Amino acid sequence: ITPGNNTNVFLIRSYSGEVVISNELDYERQESYILTIVASNTGSTITTATFTLTINITNVNEAYPVFPQDSYSFDVSENASFNYPVGTVSATDSDHGPAGVITLTMPGSSDFAINQKTGEISLKTGLDYLLKQFYFYIVNAIDNG
Repeated sequence: ITPGNNTNVFLIRSYSGEVVISNELDYERQESYILTIVASNTGSTITTATFTLTINITNVNEAYPVFPQDSYSFDVSENASFNYPVGTVSATDSDHGPAGVITLTMPGSSDFAINQKTGEISLKTGLDYLLKQFYFYIVNAIDNG
């Protein structure tokens, strides 16, 4: 193997010509490899053949979504209007591509809504401080893996 195998991820079995993985593959580091394979004989007249082999790595869901902090706290006035933006939560996922796309949910909330992509939490109903002063909800971050 000539160009394309800089990190020695692949090797060729000389007895079969089979290309095998010899080191760890990681889609997040490199999504594909373009290898130049040179085959030659050992007879009295040396002849060679060259071809290009492209290997595309398939991404797997190796990482889980992570929130940058354990909890969030927001203050909102009881006079806030419908759709008032209360605050934003976020999560990250180190996977690339679809496996790293996160959807945020806030199950069981009838008073607040969450934008599944941006994490912005907004008011869905009117608030009454005399009836309820604190709201506690769990936000879930779900990846597409």
